Amino acid sequence: MANREHLALLRRGVKVWNQWRENYPEIEPDLRAATLSHAELAGVNFFNADLRGANFFKADLRGAIFFRSDLKRATLSGAKLQTANLREADLRNAKLNGVNLRAANLSGSKLEQAALSGANLSAANLRKANLTKVQLKSANLRQADFSEAILRQANLTQSNALNAKFPGAVFTAACLEDWQINSDTQLWGAIADFVYLHQGQQECYPKNCCFAPGEFALMFQVLPYIVRTE
Repeated sequence: MANREHLALLRRGVKVWNQWRENYPEIEPDLRAATLSHAELAGVNFFNADLRGANFFKADLRGAIFFRSDLKRATLSGAKLQTANLREADLRNAKLNGVNLRAANLSGSKLEQAALSGANLSAANLRKANLTKVQLKSANLRQADFSEAILRQANLTQSNALNAKFPGAVFTAACLEDWQINSDTQLWGAIADFVYLHQGQQECYPKNCCFAPGEFALMFQVLPYIVRTE
């Protein structure tokens, strides 16, 4: 459970909280399982905070600092996280459906098995992020940077990846059903042993389940929609 003193300080407002963080930088805030739904927390400093299981449903977290914070199993669905700093944050199993992460920094973050269906990740930085088994169905990935990100077994069904960057990303066993890409989607250098063309691990491609080196990008880079590969 959350530290009562820490929670009381936060409820006094972002200004008071951030001043406390500045005065006592050695303290690692404990807000485990805190209920902060609909909270006005734009610009809050949660650097290195323990936020496991916290509820930020539809909270205003624009520009918030979550650098190296622990958000495992946290609920952030519907939250406003535009330009937030989530670099190296631990978001494993977090609920982020419908969240607005436009231009947010998630580089190096851990997002394994997180739920991001319908999320807005346009122009976000996800370089070297681990998105293994993440749900990105119908997510907005326009202009996002996934360079060297791990997307193993990720579900990108109906996601919008126009102008997104994936050089060095790992797509093995990802589902790419009806995802949208264009000639400006950068796939050169992306890696995959195989992918699925339909959800539920249906229709493995290629049928021999093994892309030759560089073949994944060669097959998909020039095509606007994956369904046309058949």
